[in-house]
Amino acid sequence: HAKMLALLLRCGGDRGKVDAKGRTPLVIARGKEGEKWREVEILLINDPMKVSICAASGRGTWEDVVSLMMQGVDVNSQHVIIDGSGVEGGGKQDNNANAALVTWRDLVFWGFKRDGADDNASRVEYVRHELFTPLIAACAHNRADVVVNLLKHPKIDVNLTNSKGQTALMYAAAVGNMDLVLPLLRAGANRDRADAKGRKAQDWGASRGNDWPGWVIMTDPRKISVVDAALSINPKTLQALVAQGCKVTERAIGQTSLIAAAKSCHIEVLDVILEQAAKETNEMHGNLFEFLEAEDDNSETALVASSRLGHVPVVLRLLKAGAKRDQRAVDAAAAAGQVLCGVMVASDPAARSLHDACYRGQLMVLKSLLVQGSEPDAHDPRVGRNASTPLMACAAGRANPRTRDACMSCARHLIEALPEAALSAKNSQGVTALMVAAGNADLSQA
Repeated sequence: HAKMLALLLRCGGDRGKVDAKGRTPLVIARGKEGEKWREVEILLINDPMKVSICAASGRGTWEDVVSLMMQGVDVNSQHVIIDGSGVEGGGKQDNNANAALVTWRDLVFWGFKRDGADDNASRVEYVRHELFTPLIAACAHNRADVVVNLLKHPKIDVNLTNSKGQTALMYAAAVGNMDLVLPLLRAGANRDRADAKGRKAQDWGASRGNDWPGWVIMTDPRKISVVDAALSINPKTLQALVAQGCKVTERAIGQTSLIAAAKSCHIEVLDVILEQAAKETNEMHGNLFEFLEAEDDNSETALVASSRLGHVPVVLRLLKAGAKRDQRAVDAAAAAGQVLCGVMVASDPAARSLHDACYRGQLMVLKSLLVQGSEPDAHDPRVGRNASTPLMACAAGRANPRTRDACMSCARHLIEALPEAALSAKNSQGVTALMVAAGNADLSQA
């Protein structure tokens, strides 16, 4: 009966008493098998007068932490501090216990009890004063599971400091483990608190070479939205918000993060948004298309806005992501003089033939299709044999006086894009582009 035993121990029950057979409660418990007896055994082993809850937290032994709290140890315990001369300072553990003995050397330092009743001022191990609370100790020693469990306690003080003004968040940032940092932030850890030397949590992280935790700590979702982050150059701000649970699909300041990034032409930020939006919509069983087609307060989608502004890389990424080839985007690009963007939106590689563009001498269509991934040396058996490659189509189109010069421009552009070997590519009849040009008596193109 672990709960009954814990109550008796809190009321002063003597765990060292022996029965008629000379057995202590611990010996009796160890003679039994089963999970409930294991809980009883742990309670008897962990004497709050000798075992530190901070040491248990630092070791990562959650069952020891639980057993100490069952015996009345406060989840926010603060230890007696003993300086190098052996003088006791402030703070205490749990139920007015004296300085706690511990056995884990990484957590302790040697000191001497000042109590004259103690035999020859026996040397004992005291918890280091920096590890002042169970939460700080767990963070300092990278015990993420213990931190998560401590934060579930209704009375935990996430911002409690040690004697140097240091908080659990500062230690978590220094360790650099986001599995420590994020739960603390969700629990309300103070991002702006400084220690006795004026250092904040992000400074602790940076001083240990852990910049990412510091970036997350500086990026407070209460002060900056995903749309604000989308307008910044550095994608880390947006990534820091996402790490803290913010959704890139949320709307703010009259627009979505995607529209904001499209307008500012921050490609790295845009890539983060598209990748994260795909994850979010998948998790919510939603439709990415709805996010791509969302409009701002001016009724512009991300594609319309980027086309109007002439942001070719943005337009390309949006089209690859599945944005609708809206006529509004074509019109907006044309009105703003952004010809390539408009032609890109209008020219779908799935519907427009690169060979046809070359044959007709449509240079801008050719450029837009190449930018969208059409192969410059692709063979198309559906077209005439003398136009089965784009370069051959240019040569064949030169025969038409109305497209002669335009086809030459297309040929020059293709030659720059093609590898040298592709210049001599043959059709099914063994004919090359050079032969087609020669057959048309086209000396300039040949």
